[in-house]
Parts: sequence; structure tokens; C-alpha cells
Amino acid sequence: MMLSLPGLWLKEEMNLRKKFLLLLLAALCGVSAQAADTPSPTTPLEVQVGSSAVVLAAIDDTVAGYSVVLSSAEKTGRELLIKNERVVSGARSRRLWQWPKDALPEKVFTDVAAQLPGETLFECEGADCGRSNVWSTLVFGEALIYGPSRYQHYRVVRDASGVLHVLYVVRRGNRRVHALYEQIADVTGFASAATIGDRKTNVVAALAATGVARLNVVPGLNGELDAGATKELESIGRSLAGVTAGEIYAVCHLYPGGRSRIIGGNRKERGARAAEVSTEETVENLLAASERCAEAAVTALKAGLATASVAGVAEESKNRQRPALLAFGSFGAGPLLPAAGAFNRIELVVPSRLLRE
Repeated sequence: MMLSLPGLWLKEEMNLRKKFLLLLLAALCGVSAQAADTPSPTTPLEVQVGSSAVVLAAIDDTVAGYSVVLSSAEKTGRELLIKNERVVSGARSRRLWQWPKDALPEKVFTDVAAQLPGETLFECEGADCGRSNVWSTLVFGEALIYGPSRYQHYRVVRDASGVLHVLYVVRRGNRRVHALYEQIADVTGFASAATIGDRKTNVVAALAATGVARLNVVPGLNGELDAGATKELESIGRSLAGVTAGEIYAVCHLYPGGRSRIIGGNRKERGARAAEVSTEETVENLLAASERCAEAAVTALKAGLATASVAGVAEESKNRQRPALLAFGSFGAGPLLPAAGAFNRIELVVPSRLLRE
């Protein structure tokens, strides 16, 4: 069967898209692996837990689009039901401790929580926190903090510099007390002007070094970009003035996990929204939403670049060639490029730099 000319164009476009997808897959998986091996710059708060406590796990990493729960935690089916949360991005330190059987969970909680400086954003204990198995599986993903719900304690504190301190204590069925503590530098909501400037410099440096830069921009549930994300992208666009990479792609990643938190409303309303969300979590819908997200990112980057002058070229110079203007492309990867701790995110990619690698 012969294809018409439009059909040939469509087939060729699909082939090019597949090739580009494979290129991104190989490159981004490599970059994600390198990022996972990079130590976090954050120094965890030195919490004193006493000689009877044993460290079961110590993790220092970086998170983006990470939910800090500020309410009780329930579930319907496989969906987490919460009333309030704070979504943060930044360096994280996690510690998991264990105390012997004679320890009291309320005393462990009081002793550790007293060392956490700042304003308490949320606190609960016992059944008021919801079910312990929800905290262990859907909130923290840590099986070792599952125990009877009546023996659980939870607190979230924000200190003067914007760092969040999260503490969860529970006594398990074997009567040992476990505590999970997280310290998260929330650069999303509390970054200083200097930090923001450094981040923009790092974007340009990352593109030059590896051809890939992960942005501190977290798309919404349907790939939408809020005013803060748009402003950040415009600012990054201005920082690209003078860059002669040729073509830069904005790649948007969306995962079903980004839609797993159903917030507000009564149980019936939240259950209905959970059922509606599950029908939207198809690969086709996530790809379409991520394509809209990538196109919106390109629009913001172009708007920012348009307001910046090209550095290093004087207007009165007649014999110097102006650097070639950047061209932007968009690519909606949806859930097809998984990474460690997959989260909704936007990355900038320079295909020509990847090809040279």
C-alpha cells in the first residue's frame, strides 16, 4: 500500500521522534545515575539521640516535588488522602533510629522534637495522625516505621532559614521504638537571591558540560506551570543570552505518582476524584499533558530570552557577527524516561552536545 505525501511526513516525524526519545533515554539515564552518586551539600542537624539508639539508615540526597504532609494520612484503595501538604525541592538528609524495648515512644519523641528549632507547622499523635501503615508505605516508603497507630507521633518544624524538619516516632509490634527524621532545605520556597543566581549559572554550566540541566521547576498534576514556575523559566531564559548551543529542548516528565495525592473534601468526594485521576493516568494522556507542559516551558524561556541583550556584542560594532540566536524545541516525555525517585520535572537538553558524547 502506498503512503500519501502527508502520510510519509507523519511517518518520518514519528521515526525522528523515536530516535530522539532513544537518545534522550540513554543520555538522561546516565545523568540521573551520576546525580544519584553526587553527595548532598546539606549538613544534617546534629540531633542527640543517646547511646541506646542505633542508626538503621542514613541517606543524604536531593529531592524535587517532594511532599511534606501537614495533616493526618488516610487512603482509599492505593491513593493517599491528606488535607494539606507542602511540596518542596532541595537537599535532604534522612535518619532512621531504633531504641530498645524499654524505651517509651512519647519520651523519645519529646527528647528529639525539643531539639528541632523553629515554628511548628503541624503536629499529631496516636489515631489523630491516621493509620501507621499509611505513613510507612505511602508517605515515607519505609516499612520499619510501621506499628500500632496509638503509639505514633509526628511533627513538622520550619526553622528561620526555611529548612524543614520532619520527625515521625512509633513503637512497633516488637516493642522497639523507631524514629524517622528528615531535614530538607526547601529551596523552592525560601531561596535567597544569591542562591537563585547560582542556580541559573549552574544551568548554563550543566548544559555546557553534559548537555542536560535539570531545572528547579515542578509541573503541576496536569503538566500546568503556575506563576512561580513561569517566572523561574523566564529568568532562566534571560540567563541563556549569549549561549550559542544552537538548539535547546525543554523536556517535561510526568508520572502517575505525581497524581497520587488527593487533597480536601469528604471521603466520597475524594474517592470520586481518585477514580477520575486513575482514568487520566494512561501513557497517552500523560504524554499529551507533558507535551503541553514542554510547550509552555519553551514559551516562558523565549519570553525571558527576548528581554535580555546578547552579551559581548556592541551595537556599534559593524564587523563582528552576532552569535546565532537560540532555537527552542519541546518534547513531552511523559512517564517514558524513568529515573531514580521519578518525579514530575522539566529538563533542558542540548541534542548536539549529547551527539558529541
